[in-house]
Amino acid sequence: MRNAFLLITVYITLRQARKLSKSYIVEVVDVNGQKVTPDGLRLVFRTYDVAESFAQFYGGSYNGQYRFCVIGVKD
Repeated sequence: MRNAFLLITVYITLRQARKLSKSYIVEVVDVNGQKVTPDGLRLVFRTYDVAESFAQFYGGSYNGQYRFCVIGVKD
């Protein structure tokens, strides 16, 4: 019975891992709604947590001048 539970758990975990994005992009939008790329900002990340952390940091640094959103990329 344990082996069956373990196999099912591994199968579900691997199936979910294939659905995850390969990388994440921080999209920058200015107050006019235009997508922009400010110089010197890192915008591509491998994990969602790091991308979200940078987006929050950038949002605090630019005091509402830009809006930062995290987008997953499958390619």
